[in-house]
Amino acid sequence: MVWPNNHSLQNDDYIIKQQLGQGRYCITYLAKDKNGKEVVIKTLNDDELNLQIKANQLTPEERIKLEAKFLEEAERIRLFQHPHIVKVIDTFREGQQGCIVMEYIPGDTLNRLVKRVLPEPEALRYIRQIGEALSELHKLGWVHRDVKPENIMIRAGKYEAVLIDFDLVRGFNYPLSRHVIAKGFTPLELYGDKRERGAYTDVYALAATLYAVLTGEVPPDAQDLRDGKVQLISPQELNPQISERVNRAILEGMQLEGKNRPQTMQEWLGLLGVKKQISLPLPQSDAMTVWQAIGTLAGVLAAIVALVAYLKPPATPSPSATPVEIPTPSRNK
Repeated sequence: MVWPNNHSLQNDDYIIKQQLGQGRYCITYLAKDKNGKEVVIKTLNDDELNLQIKANQLTPEERIKLEAKFLEEAERIRLFQHPHIVKVIDTFREGQQGCIVMEYIPGDTLNRLVKRVLPEPEALRYIRQIGEALSELHKLGWVHRDVKPENIMIRAGKYEAVLIDFDLVRGFNYPLSRHVIAKGFTPLELYGDKRERGAYTDVYALAATLYAVLTGEVPPDAQDLRDGKVQLISPQELNPQISERVNRAILEGMQLEGKNRPQTMQEWLGLLGVKKQISLPLPQSDAMTVWQAIGTLAGVLAAIVALVAYLKPPATPSPSATPVEIPTPSRNK
């Protein structure tokens, strides 16, 4: 059953404002907590589960286990705190239904932003943030398996990317809980249940995401690439503004066979050459204050420089330095 607007949960602890979306096995709502703060509440799709029980594709006992697995995975994520992974605030049961309360993140998903091609520094900033978050997940033995622009939120007014969706019933042998293919972003090993997965699985998906945000094009389906139906066009051919280093890193990350990709997220981020922070202009509201301060400081510094120049005798000019080209690291295959 889909909850209507203004529906109360947990004795008015949460009030449903509206339904945000309905996926293959989950329904997501925007709600307010008792303090008036907006939150997101996610539940399993109750109507779909009941249909599966009527069709003898799911037993009532299996449904109970599915609900338990749903909440169990949410509690694991709740313990994991990272600025670029959505925060799980609470879990509870409303009748038979398990509910997960998460932070509400105002902004746009990355797939909405890629309707325009992003500048490389901005795209790399988002990819680095998500890559660092995934790297921490991998240390715990988790593989996300569903990285794609649709599952990455960009906070409104900030250059902050947040991974917002997880496979919360992973490992449960039930059709609704099995991985759904995101063509262009799903690596080959997720097309079959028997293939091994690892950090390199998320490397492919994040590399494909970077391909999309820098070119405005979703890369070809991995199976079509394997079968020779299509070829992967170099991202630099689609967008000549992409640097050679980033172009090579994307292609390395999107190798069809997992063993041929960087084996860890940190290794792939190293190929990209991203640093902890990539400088970008601040959003307009913050930028005005910062630039006013910089303008004042610049005036003071200019006065100091002028005074020093006046007092100091001219120095003998030195030969100009010759730029040194740093070779781009490459991986041996």
